[in-house]
Amino acid sequence: MTSRALIVSTLLLIPSLAFGAWNLEGKSKITFHADGPAGFAIDGSSKEFSVSETPESMVFSVPVTAVTTGIELRDEHMHNYAEAESFPTVTLTIPKDQLTFPAEGQKKSAGIAQGTFNMHGVDKPAKVKYAMKAEKVGVSWVAAFSFNTEAHGIVVPDYMGVTVDPAMSAQAKFTTVPAE
Repeated sequence: MTSRALIVSTLLLIPSLAFGAWNLEGKSKITFHADGPAGFAIDGSSKEFSVSETPESMVFSVPVTAVTTGIELRDEHMHNYAEAESFPTVTLTIPKDQLTFPAEGQKKSAGIAQGTFNMHGVDKPAKVKYAMKAEKVGVSWVAAFSFNTEAHGIVVPDYMGVTVDPAMSAQAKFTTVPAE
């Protein structure tokens, strides 16, 4: 039922700064939203995620079991549907050439990046809307994207006749700073 939501929070692992090593600083949060019947909604989050990079891409990762909804039984079901033991991490990979960083003398930038979201071992394209703000040291980010858990091979959960729409959304807010 909420396994999709769990995946979303990964979601949202959005771009970090251009070339170099970066760390997360301050309060960071990944959230997801899923809709159910009759106005029922599931919102979840994770404060545990990481940013790494390759020469070509930024990679944002969230441990599946770090995603919570505030209801222990729902979290257990979500982690089971997502098969967290077999697929412990969700990742969002964004090529660096898809990111526009604030130019010299500018405080902000925004754009839409084409990345790849991996959940349940399945890669799918992800269109990530993001905004960046240059800070004294580093960059703060807000990013969002949508995904569909069925497209990632996750069975639509059904708990006591209640199902959740497999189309979900994720958002991330975080700050990256140069690694020392």
